[in-house]
Amino acid sequence: MPDGARLLFSRLRNSSQLWTLDSAGGGEAKPLFKEEVLRAFVPSYSPNGKWLAFAVETQGRNRDIWVMPAEGGGEAVPVSPDPGAKEAGNIWTPAGELLYNHGNGPNVEFRGYDPVTRKSRTILTRDVSGIFHPALMPNTKDLLGSCSTPMNICLGPASAPTPRQLTFERERAWFAITDRAGEWLAFQIARGETTQMAVMRTDRTGLKMLTNDASQHWTHSFSSNTRRIAFASYREGVWNLWWVDRVTGERKQLTKGTAFGSFLRAPAWRPGT
Repeated sequence: MPDGARLLFSRLRNSSQLWTLDSAGGGEAKPLFKEEVLRAFVPSYSPNGKWLAFAVETQGRNRDIWVMPAEGGGEAVPVSPDPGAKEAGNIWTPAGELLYNHGNGPNVEFRGYDPVTRKSRTILTRDVSGIFHPALMPNTKDLLGSCSTPMNICLGPASAPTPRQLTFERERAWFAITDRAGEWLAFQIARGETTQMAVMRTDRTGLKMLTNDASQHWTHSFSSNTRRIAFASYREGVWNLWWVDRVTGERKQLTKGTAFGSFLRAPAWRPGT
């Protein structure tokens, strides 16, 4: 202030939450997880729709994975008390285990978490050098990720030294997601200053571009029938949530945000919706 006795400053307080919205795009969004953390992100539902898993970053801790009842109102618990970063690929087994990674450096434990017993088991431990964003597929026998230079989608037996390269993009293909049966993959492709989306079967057939415009498109989850893919899109300075039909190409905008600086990410389909 002019008298030099006080200081005036601005303060930005980050608060990250999980919200739920009708997949038809109607009605109002409602908060589901309202605790104030640095980040609550990349959510995924269990196959029966009863549980919701998501990554959490809190002050002074590595990234954790928490699980809570999908309807809200219940306690959110970490999948493991072990120190070290934990990552989840939004993938569950048909039996209802959440698949996640634990560890720092090249050696990673791939684990399965049972939300009913609240216990984890180690499925596989391996060196993941050269594999970006590795994740076990629903069968727990195959490993999905990105590898090579430039980065491309790779998939193969988890016991093999390196997974097989599926795409051969000149710029970059990464952040692949799979449907619950492990038959389809959707992923992001760099195109200059934009990020587009593509889809294909895990046997490399059916490759199809889903977007081709001057925007950012970030894939996250398949619908229960595998027809629709939910994604976040950044266009004209604003983030919104959409879905696209992988067969017809139909798109639908789910949110109508207009505020610059507001971030919407990672829409997850709940089974049966």
